[in-house]
Amino acid sequence: MSLLSKKTFFAIIVLFLFVGCNKNVNNDEYEIINILNKTYIKPIIRTKILRHNQIKLSQQDYDLAEGIFPDRFLLDSLWYSKFISNNKFCYILSDSLIAAIRNDRTTKEMNAFLGIDMKVQTSKTNKIDFSKIEENQNIIRVQDSTQIGEKIFLGNFIISQIYFDNKKNYAYAEITKIHYNKDNHHSIESLPITLRKINGKWSMK
Repeated sequence: MSLLSKKTFFAIIVLFLFVGCNKNVNNDEYEIINILNKTYIKPIIRTKILRHNQIKLSQQDYDLAEGIFPDRFLLDSLWYSKFISNNKFCYILSDSLIAAIRNDRTTKEMNAFLGIDMKVQTSKTNKIDFSKIEENQNIIRVQDSTQIGEKIFLGNFIISQIYFDNKKNYAYAEITKIHYNKDNHHSIESLPITLRKINGKWSMK
């Protein structure tokens, strides 16, 4: 093998490894983004919403729900599935992954224990390719408030950069919901998520 062909050979190998590593990282990221999307971007419905006629139920279902569930409890999976199937919901999701915003001691200690350095963003994906995001049943992502229409709006969400340990056995991410009141003032609620990879699949720890 000539010197030129050796260089070409090794260049191809390096390029293959580089592209392969990036592909694996992106696959991990999108798997985690889809987990967060399906788990946390969904309606949280209490029975008081029924009384305000914001959820469509039959009269029989309405009467049963009124008698069984006090306001402070979330509805169980049976009622929840009825709400999802009988209504249209929507949400706005930022197309950019931001740096994690939680810096409390518990979060730092937990990630340090798992070998996750929150200062190192191992992800190189800053923009979300929405063609890779799996939509939930009757929960539709819209681009802005003009597309809400008659759908029930769940809020504005942002997903953080995803941080991995060196072996990519653990990951940390945050999902943030921005609440707006009638005066257009906002509050931010950020939820920390730890994930673990088991048998090649990510799941929440």
